[in-house]
Amino acid sequence: MKTTLLTLVLAALILTPAFCQEETTPTKKSQRNSRVNIDESAIKLEFVAITNIRRLREINRVLQQLHGRSIRVMSEDGSYRYAHNLQSFGNSIILYDEANMVAKMKSPLARLDVAEQTTHRFKRSLAVKEYKVRFITIGDAESALRSFRRRIDVSTSASQQSEQNITLVYNRGIVVMRDTNDHIEKMLAVLQRIDQPKAQFMISCQLIQGAQDEVGDRLDKLIPNELRQMSPYKHFRSVASGVIRVSAGGRQPISLSMNGADGVTARLSFQPTSYDAEGGSLALDNIVLKFTKAIANSPPSGQSFSTSTSIKNNDYVVIGAFGDNPVFAVLQLIPLK
Repeated sequence: MKTTLLTLVLAALILTPAFCQEETTPTKKSQRNSRVNIDESAIKLEFVAITNIRRLREINRVLQQLHGRSIRVMSEDGSYRYAHNLQSFGNSIILYDEANMVAKMKSPLARLDVAEQTTHRFKRSLAVKEYKVRFITIGDAESALRSFRRRIDVSTSASQQSEQNITLVYNRGIVVMRDTNDHIEKMLAVLQRIDQPKAQFMISCQLIQGAQDEVGDRLDKLIPNELRQMSPYKHFRSVASGVIRVSAGGRQPISLSMNGADGVTARLSFQPTSYDAEGGSLALDNIVLKFTKAIANSPPSGQSFSTSTSIKNNDYVVIGAFGDNPVFAVLQLIPLK
């Protein structure tokens, strides 16, 4: 068996096309890698196994540039053959030269192979963890982890492969992370920080009209000062009202329909977006209020407006008004625990 293997190795070294015939026209490359006569008895043959063959070609190329040369091996009977001192064979590199040259080639080869082994230690340190979202969507998790995405090396000794370090299982709301422990811990910290229950509120809407006296609803204590400044009336009555529960950070519009006195109907829609917990303020975007009042023997009179605003906890805010005898739309934010 050993004789057969040695025969194959020598054949690979000797029958390489580039070295089967002598060069008749000298070139710069042939002058640099000129053939050296070496007695067969002085030749040393050594196999050096490479940790991962995916870097074999690159390592071989570097060694060729550093120490590669063509040699003429002289036999005792005066015959000779040509060979090259470096050749890849399976997952090994064959060194075929004088003993001092073999030692010289093994030194950089060992250093190159150490770098490859370091990469393997990194790959063996990969961990896998799952995180199931609770209060946020899987899309929110994907956006939050965008800056942590990267490709990781999952190569084997037979092939070079890489894959994304984050996989999203949309139908189950699970984030699968495969990376180093440190990188996974950073991603988990982000997910745990944002995956919290959304702040809950009650939002009340009052459609209020000025009155000359105290007849009707007593709303005097609930009226914000800005409304008093905008209206010549000292007293106010409720035309229609409604209350709805909302969560901060919603993506879908919220709507509230209200039916009031004197044929009044109204529809309020809005989107509660960001909540400033420190300042206790909720942003309301895309507010639209449509107001209709039935008039005897006439088509209903309808008006609408759109706006955006922010409102603090337990405060009132006037978002708009309708008509000659204005009907004011007033919102109040009531936080829930």
